[in-house]
Amino acid sequence: MTSKKGQATTIDLAVSLLLFVVLLSYVIYFREDAVNSKNEVEKKMRFYEELISLSDSLILSEGIPTDWDVRYSETADVKSVLAPGLAKQAYVLSREKLANLSSMNYSQQKAFLRTYYGFFLTIRDLEGDLIYSIGNYSQNSRYIQGIERYAVYDNTPVRVRLYLYE
Repeated sequence: MTSKKGQATTIDLAVSLLLFVVLLSYVIYFREDAVNSKNEVEKKMRFYEELISLSDSLILSEGIPTDWDVRYSETADVKSVLAPGLAKQAYVLSREKLANLSSMNYSQQKAFLRTYYGFFLTIRDLEGDLIYSIGNYSQNSRYIQGIERYAVYDNTPVRVRLYLYE
């Protein structure tokens, strides 16, 4: 008489294999989700870092070269601008530089700002009256981030809002 004790049956094998596949699927799914979340957070951080860097450059720097507005008036070549800047001095915006940036078409403005992302820049007085609106605003973008800074324009305090979008 032979005993079948301790031997696996086909049903036992099928159940254990099914359980293994289900558990493996959960592990793979949650790992992918964690990796995707991490990548999205890193992307948003790079996006925000560019937003801060660009807004700092615009309101704190004259740009490189510092007389880019005069050169642009003469040549209309934004490639000669190595770094963007709209200030006469830190936090004091230049009327001429804003006028030149405003006169550029959108692709020239993006090249001047040296950004891959879409952008929209507004300058308003503290009562909310619009002084400048530069760039394109897109409400249908996947991701929009903005920053508000304060500066001086024509001896008047102004709000400078810069939006980047993807």
